[in-house]
Amino acid sequence: MEHGWITRQGTVVHEHGLIEIRFQPGCGAATSACAGCPSSGGAGGARRLPATHLSFSDSLQADDLRPGESITMAVRPASLTRVALVCFAAPLAALLAGAWLGESLAGRVGVDPDTAGATAGLGALVLVWLSITRNGPALLRMLKLNAWRIGS
Repeated sequence: MEHGWITRQGTVVHEHGLIEIRFQPGCGAATSACAGCPSSGGAGGARRLPATHLSFSDSLQADDLRPGESITMAVRPASLTRVALVCFAAPLAALLAGAWLGESLAGRVGVDPDTAGATAGLGALVLVWLSITRNGPALLRMLKLNAWRIGS
């Protein structure tokens, strides 16, 4: 595995005919900030991932995974930044563009500019949010997640 990747340990499980990776709780860092972190056992954070969303090393394929086997999942920081940009910047841009467009067109339809801007901005935000949440597998492919057997 290359240096600088963000990694997470997981265990292979078979549920409902699908191969999934169940992540171990915690990130390995023991700091005072860990108490509020979702990966330290809180309510948030990814706990499972279908194996179909992973790219495997040359020595490991999805068909080779056995229940109980430990693997390392890794992602490059640049891929994580790209997905974060889509998930955070796109809704913000939609909100601002919708608000500007609503305010600009308010005079033509005889509506208060503030009301039109707020309504159009929130409408655009909701549309982009729905698009992002319904395209989770595409975002996972953008991450280019990789998997290795522990010890290989």
